Amino acid sequence: MKSKILQSLHQDHANQVQLLSLIESEIDKLRKEGETPNFELLSLALEYCVDYPSHYHHPKEDLLYEKLITRDPAIAEQAIILTEEHETLMQLTREFADAVGEAIAGDTTDNLRAAAGRFLKYYHYHIGIEESEVFPIARRVLTDDDWIEIDAAFRNTADPLFGDHTRDAYLALQRCIVEKASEASA
Repeated sequence: MKSKILQSLHQDHANQVQLLSLIESEIDKLRKEGETPNFELLSLALEYCVDYPSHYHHPKEDLLYEKLITRDPAIAEQAIILTEEHETLMQLTREFADAVGEAIAGDTTDNLRAAAGRFLKYYHYHIGIEESEVFPIARRVLTDDDWIEIDAAFRNTADPLFGDHTRDAYLALQRCIVEKASEASA
C-alpha cells in the first residue's frame, strides 16, 4: 500500500528545499555590495517555517516515528533524536527570525548571516536523514493498517503556501518561489 502521508511528507520536504533555496539566495545578497535581502520575504518564509511544520508536518512525522518504533525497535533511538530535532529546528527558526528583526531595526547583519547559516545547514541535514534513512525503513516495515491509521489522523491538512489554496499572506512568497523555479529551469 502506498501511503498518502509518506507521499505528503516527501512533497513537504521538496517544497521546503525550494523555500530554503529562496532563503539562501536572499541571504547571499548580504555578500554582494549594493544588494539587500528582502526582509519581508524572509519574515514570511520564517513564519511559514514555524507555522506549517509545527502544526502539520512534524506531527505527521512524530506519529510515523511512533509506529516505526513499535515495528522496528532498533530505530527507536534515531526516531527519538529526529523528534527532538524538530524542537531544535523551531529554535533555530526563531533565532533566525530574531536576527531578521534585528536587521530590519538597523542593527548589524552579522548575527543574520550566522543565524541563517545554522538554520539552513540544520534544515538540510534533518531533511536528508529523514529522506535517506527513515522513510525507506518506514516503507519496508510499516503495515497497511499502520498506514491507514496514520493517513486517517491527517486527512485534511492543507499546506498554506504550497497547497491548492495559498493563504493570502503567503502569495508574495509563492510568487518568488515560482519565479526562482522558472529561472532555474531556464
